[in-house]
Amino acid sequence: MRFGTRPSGTPGKPGRRWKQIDLANACEASDRVVRAWLADEYPPEIVERVERAFFGDSKNYDLERAELRNAWAPRPR
Repeated sequence: MRFGTRPSGTPGKPGRRWKQIDLANACEASDRVVRAWLADEYPPEIVERVERAFFGDSKNYDLERAELRNAWAPRPR
């Protein structure tokens, strides 16, 4: 939640910090689910929702988008 446009931000100037409830609403998820994501209890089922919330369609965040996908990629056990 440190990267991305943040609410009311732009690629050149970050907006205010995300609140869990704002992220939950933007991702169409519950606040409880977002808490689990942040605690690394399990990754989001649909990473694209989180990407859209954090980065929108901006190409300025391609590196951060790739890092997010890598962080939440399924890992072999």
